[in-house]
Amino acid sequence: MKFRNFRSIQMQILTNIGLMIIGLIIVLDSVFYYLSVQVITREAKASASQITAQIGRNIDYYVNYMQDISSIIRYSSAKEGDVLVKTIPQTRSDIVTIVLLNRNEILLADKDDYQIKGNTDVASLDWYRQAVEAGGEPVLSSSHVQNFIVDQYPWVVSLSSAIYDEQDQFVGVLLIDMNYKVFTDLCSNVEIGERGYLFLMDSRGEMVYHPSQQLIHSNVKKEDTARLLQTENGSFNDKQDGVSRIVTVQSLQSIDWKVVGVTYMDDILIQKEVLMKIMVLLTLVCLIVATVISIKVSSNLSGPLSQLEKMMKRVEKGDLDLDIRVSGRNEVAHLAHTFSIMVRRIKSLLLKIEEDQSELRKSELKTLYAQINPHFLYNSLDTIIWTAEQGEHQKVVRMTSALSKYFRLSLSRGHDIIPVYQEIEHIKYYLVIQKIRYESKLEYEIGIDQDLYSYKMLKTLLQPLVENALYHGIKNKPGGGKIWISGKRSGDRLTLQVRDDGVGMSKEKLARLLIFKEDEPLTSGGVAIINVHQRIQLSYGLSYGLQFESVPGEGTTVTVFLPIVE
Repeated sequence: MKFRNFRSIQMQILTNIGLMIIGLIIVLDSVFYYLSVQVITREAKASASQITAQIGRNIDYYVNYMQDISSIIRYSSAKEGDVLVKTIPQTRSDIVTIVLLNRNEILLADKDDYQIKGNTDVASLDWYRQAVEAGGEPVLSSSHVQNFIVDQYPWVVSLSSAIYDEQDQFVGVLLIDMNYKVFTDLCSNVEIGERGYLFLMDSRGEMVYHPSQQLIHSNVKKEDTARLLQTENGSFNDKQDGVSRIVTVQSLQSIDWKVVGVTYMDDILIQKEVLMKIMVLLTLVCLIVATVISIKVSSNLSGPLSQLEKMMKRVEKGDLDLDIRVSGRNEVAHLAHTFSIMVRRIKSLLLKIEEDQSELRKSELKTLYAQINPHFLYNSLDTIIWTAEQGEHQKVVRMTSALSKYFRLSLSRGHDIIPVYQEIEHIKYYLVIQKIRYESKLEYEIGIDQDLYSYKMLKTLLQPLVENALYHGIKNKPGGGKIWISGKRSGDRLTLQVRDDGVGMSKEKLARLLIFKEDEPLTSGGVAIINVHQRIQLSYGLSYGLQFESVPGEGTTVTVFLPIVE
């Protein structure tokens, strides 16, 4: 894979982080704006509902009071009724007229000079006719101009009820005309936003009160009376002249009227401009902070990785005279420091090999080369840089950390004999790196009895076997496969096993596996396996070593026999 230069890596990381943060900000801003609008709308609906309910209770109370006055007059004696009819309007400005009529004859009135207009059939008027039909129950009219009395044209709401004598004979209709201003004051002295308003509607859909009463009567302005009549209590959204509104309905208890509150969405969302300014300001601040963080993160990741990559290439070509220095205290710097130590150790061992040509030292040198296989390091670093370019920073951190710990355990502070648990940790970090590289193509499972953890063994025995299972078994199998690592105690032996379900090997290839070839490269899987086998036999004797079993198409099992060393 051809590496991109430092700036392209940095720009890729910068772009990925920037896009991620911008997307996050857009999502958060959208959610914040949506929730804010929902809260404001909900509060506005609650407020409108409270206002209409309160106005409804006020009107209910007032109408009930007028009905009580009507009942007192109706059930009073003739003398008491005359006094009440004449005195009540004098003490209450909200009552325009109190009159008792029998068709076109005024039987009793609050003023003696009332005269019915000529050619006026009082019995045909709605309030009179409805009172007679109600049979004594009070009837409340819609708002209208009362004009049956000479020189009287008040705008009123009429409360009328039929009166009967003790023999249940019809006497007449008691009319109490209430000043229309009472209802206009009740409905107009409230605020529902900048343009909101209240109106009253009777059971027939006629407007008792509306702030645009004249426009309503002239059909210039309309309300959705059909829907309002179907709504008992509650609210709904509608549009009038393209403007969104919330309509709140409250039915009165004492009479068949409805109080309707209209709230304009523009009034509810008048603060949306403030919200938008705040969100824009927060977005700009977040973008500035995100840019600074992105530049810092991309520099911290890309710079040391590129520097370390160059060093790795030089080591791969055999140049061990390097002074590897990477600034910082993160995993990349730690990896560079560990790699530097290993390079110096390789160089030291190479010098020692020149002085001591024993088979054991040659085997250790080959093992050390296998541990720091430049191709493995090169491929791992290649994967780290490629992953960083994709913006998958968590994977970069995991892989860099695993690689650093892998090298640290490979050193083992110069010890060749380590506890079993350290060998397990070493192979775990190796598999973590390979799992990130091969993803779903590789699965693995480690199941070693913890009772074996404290036993001692030669270091770096399992890694070449797992590498061989991966590259010669799993990698060549379509769809990938799985590696099992297990261990147990069998009498006076420690038995470790590496098994895969890869492509397997033929009997001929299996027979050649432990035959050493001088011209085979040090990084070859065959040499690494031979090296493991020879190290075990040189250290523990010929009764220990490796044993292979393989079935083509089913997989390979490698068993490691070691003595129990506590």
